[in-house]
Amino acid sequence: MDELFNKYEVSKVSIALSFIYTVPYNITPVVGVSSIAHLKDAMIAMNIKLTKKEWYKLYLLGKYKLP
Repeated sequence: MDELFNKYEVSKVSIALSFIYTVPYNITPVVGVSSIAHLKDAMIAMNIKLTKKEWYKLYLLGKYKLP
């Protein structure tokens, strides 16, 4: 995952949220924010366009099986 943080120059939270935004099942996370930094992370994530390969690498990190 470090390569993604470096490539996009964003936080882990932004990468995690961008993964959810990229899920092909039309999932929209409900993000609670307790600071301006959390809000910025969520906003940045909406503009990150992960490639299919990047998304799949993150998916495999979760050790889930494809449906």
